[in-house]
Amino acid sequence: MSEMWLKENPALLDYDALPGYTTIFNNRNTIRGGEVGAHISNSIKLKRRIHIEGVQTDLDHLWFEMPGRNKYSEALIGVIYRSECILSYKDLLDRFESLLGQVSIDWGGYLLYITGDVNIDMLKPSHSRTKQNKSVLDILGIYQHVTKPTRITPTSSTLIDDIITNCPHCVTAINIILTVPLL
Repeated sequence: MSEMWLKENPALLDYDALPGYTTIFNNRNTIRGGEVGAHISNSIKLKRRIHIEGVQTDLDHLWFEMPGRNKYSEALIGVIYRSECILSYKDLLDRFESLLGQVSIDWGGYLLYITGDVNIDMLKPSHSRTKQNKSVLDILGIYQHVTKPTRITPTSSTLIDDIITNCPHCVTAINIILTVPLL
């Protein structure tokens, strides 16, 4: 989950709980908005990687290590959100590349999965921000799987929500479920 805005209302944190799942958040302490979280099935053993969350604190991010059948199938899973109020696109890309460079030191054979919202529209391949983001992904050898719009309004459609891996064949299908906003 990204861009949750739950910190200001502790009652919402309880409301967000799902039976059979552990809910973990990384909430901001200083400004309103943003934040990331995850619902993890109680049947999955995981280890939160707090030391990674301490890197690039201008990004909202949350990290977990999940065991696999062997060391080559262990997964490092990240949830990332970039607020336009905190980071410019250039700063985001610099910090994102630095964070993923640090993660690459830690993952050493792990499968890497990153999901979230970095507010860069990947449907605009000729836009400089999109080119820079794609360049960072290419340099780090990671792949963005989502190819359809993730946010559709009456006047626009954008692809700003990512599912990124270092193992393109590990994701067999991606689909978008559009919801109607509450009025």
